[in-house]
Amino acid sequence: MEAYEHPQASVVPYIEKIWGSLKYEVRNGEVKETIDATLDVLRAIANKLDGSKTQKLDPLLLKNYIGVVFKDCRDDLANPTYTKQAGLLVMTVITANISGYIQESAALLDCIRQNFRQPKSPSHTKDLLLILNLFLKARSDLVKNREHGHPEDVEQLKAEPRAQLDTLFQDIYLSTWTAKSNKSSKENADVLKQVLQGLALLVSQKTVQQDGQASLLCSGETCSEICTLLTQPLVKGLTLSSNDNTSTDASLEEEAQLALREVGLNYTPAYEEFSRRAKAEILKRDWTNASSYSMDALRDLLFRLAFIGCSELPHNIAGGSASSKPFSPIQHFITSTATLLELFPLSKAEGSTEPQKESLADSYVIAALHAGLLFFHDACVAKYQADALVPFSKSDKNWVQEFESLPEDWIQQLKSGQASDSTLDSIGEDSPEVYRQFLRLSLFTVRYLCRTATSGTQTVWSGRILSQVANIATSVVRSLDEKLQLSCNLASEAFTLFSEKGPISIKQESPAFVELLTWGVLEGLWPGAMLKLVCIRVLKYPTQLIISHSTTPAE
Repeated sequence: MEAYEHPQASVVPYIEKIWGSLKYEVRNGEVKETIDATLDVLRAIANKLDGSKTQKLDPLLLKNYIGVVFKDCRDDLANPTYTKQAGLLVMTVITANISGYIQESAALLDCIRQNFRQPKSPSHTKDLLLILNLFLKARSDLVKNREHGHPEDVEQLKAEPRAQLDTLFQDIYLSTWTAKSNKSSKENADVLKQVLQGLALLVSQKTVQQDGQASLLCSGETCSEICTLLTQPLVKGLTLSSNDNTSTDASLEEEAQLALREVGLNYTPAYEEFSRRAKAEILKRDWTNASSYSMDALRDLLFRLAFIGCSELPHNIAGGSASSKPFSPIQHFITSTATLLELFPLSKAEGSTEPQKESLADSYVIAALHAGLLFFHDACVAKYQADALVPFSKSDKNWVQEFESLPEDWIQQLKSGQASDSTLDSIGEDSPEVYRQFLRLSLFTVRYLCRTATSGTQTVWSGRILSQVANIATSVVRSLDEKLQLSCNLASEAFTLFSEKGPISIKQESPAFVELLTWGVLEGLWPGAMLKLVCIRVLKYPTQLIISHSTTPAE
């Protein structure tokens, strides 16, 4: 098909015969590879009838072809046995190119709506949602790749009718969720999973403005409502007992997590809304003597908070509600980190000066904080590639000295908008400078935790939590280039733990936090950054070490 020239003569006369032969490979097919190959042929016909990048053909050629397919499949969309197959066939030829989409998408959406009004079974509803979701995914690809086709394609998208798209949330997704969310069954759970996937796809839809730029299809109000809906399954675990929770609830939580991440990537205020709701729900409860089930629910919610905010970088897209803060590709990382720092410690004992029983809740907060750092590091590697990040782990600036002019709760103030940073506000999402600023914020977080642990105002610093903070310090410090470790004087800071106090010797009777946190920083240093350590002297017992620290060169 792709090789044929003059499609009016070589393709059009044979369309009905080709279609009559191939449709059964999908309608009655069971082998995925055969089905996919058949759809590829049908898609190739649609593209051939559309024309080329330089020359469009008569639109009636494509319209008539889609009409042949649609005529045979329309009734099958109402038949649960063939809904999925018929939907695949129609959706494939309509979304093969922008011309077909503009001409016939409204007819497909109208047909899906009609069947939604009287679905034959939960599986019928699920298959209709599946086709609708595939349609939205294909539409996203068409908008994304609009510049690679004929110039006329972009103009068609600018004039795209949007009435059918604008009402999908209320008419289909929200109505289905409302009808099914309170009925616990595997069939309903499968339907709700398709709803969650569809909501993420709906928020990611973009429209092409008259200036050629893309903006979000959904309004800020709709995006916010979708965020609220997706948050419900994620915080629900805190309100349930172990007897109330089911396997379907757990599977829906996983789907909602992925959907909310996608929503937050496109509509950036969504993540701040989610983190605020999650924090409020967590703080409603006493975590001092919580049940094991509640602790598991807390752990899952905290790690989802880190995953949703840090495992991918958000996109700068126009639309939605205007934000009071400028877009920054690092803004979700700041929100995640600040929220977790605000939650710590969860096991507060007001007025107590005695050490408390080790808190598993506090340990989960610190573990989620560490997970967020690792998630964001991996997200930077995935987006910019590891080799491109190497120069951005280097600097000759003394960040620790810069931190002295910043408030202790600087990251929390960045989140709330009380503080701003011109460097963070001016980074483009395609610039690997994001990685350097991530390292800067991460080092500030390590400094904040060390200073808080040594301030004497907290009674929650168990051995477990100190070890976790030490591990965070090691991974952050190790991510810095040797030159940057030297310029930040981290060999010295390891002994003062970023405070204004003088050097502290590590010995057996030293407080636990001194040993653990200092070793945490030291373990991440590169060899060249350790030259200011004068000597290491092993005493009678090898486990007893004294590290003497000096600012003068070693002999």
